Amino acid sequence: MRFSRWFTGRGDQGTTDLMGGKRVKKSTPIINALGNIDELSAHLGACRVALGTDHEYSKILHDRQKELISLMGCLISGYEFTGIKNISEIIDELTAKIEMPREFIIPGNNNAEVTVNIARTVCRRAERYAVIAKAGKDITSYLNRLSSLLFLLTVALKDYKD
Repeated sequence: MRFSRWFTGRGDQGTTDLMGGKRVKKSTPIINALGNIDELSAHLGACRVALGTDHEYSKILHDRQKELISLMGCLISGYEFTGIKNISEIIDELTAKIEMPREFIIPGNNNAEVTVNIARTVCRRAERYAVIAKAGKDITSYLNRLSSLLFLLTVALKDYKD
């Protein structure tokens, strides 16, 4: 599909289209949830850049970005999201490899660790907005697991050399 213009002006009054053509205010819970998930995906992209595209965690993050696209489609359409199994398996694998800290983590050891930690906090916010939007348990559980995965990556990247 090719667009003849990159803007329509239809959103200038603070409304946007949902799937099926329904117009809603941009301040509605569903639009806020989608916006936060979209922002999360952008932060995951920044994490991949900070790590380098060849890093093993970059592929994990890229796959999560693809899942977030699917998740947004499910959130807006009401279809069930089935990506939680994938992320749960990755968390189990990483948990077996990573020594958990015995104290609170203060971000700032390196760019990759900080970038992943920012993505984790954005993920937590996206989860809260998904709850407000009355998203299904499939979506809120996935976002909860994703923030856990991002925490594990933050721990794993504590000593990463940029």
